[in-house]
Amino acid sequence: MKTRTIAADIVSRGKCRVNAAKVTKPAHAIGAGDVLTLNYAGRTHVVRVLAFAERRGSPAEAQGLYEVIGDENPASPQP
Repeated sequence: MKTRTIAADIVSRGKCRVNAAKVTKPAHAIGAGDVLTLNYAGRTHVVRVLAFAERRGSPAEAQGLYEVIGDENPASPQP
């Protein structure tokens, strides 16, 4: 997500699952190894949390903290 506000809104609207369980509270705790399924912008994004940063860093550092498992766009034709 680009901002915390956007992320909190997506969770509050029930567009997020943690380990397949629906989450509606932005303060829900997650840990390394958890799988997040996020539905936004007409897409389904599935990522696994690998680690957490000690401090805020660059986007490149942030990308090393999670692994993309799936990224589906139902509007796109399948090859």
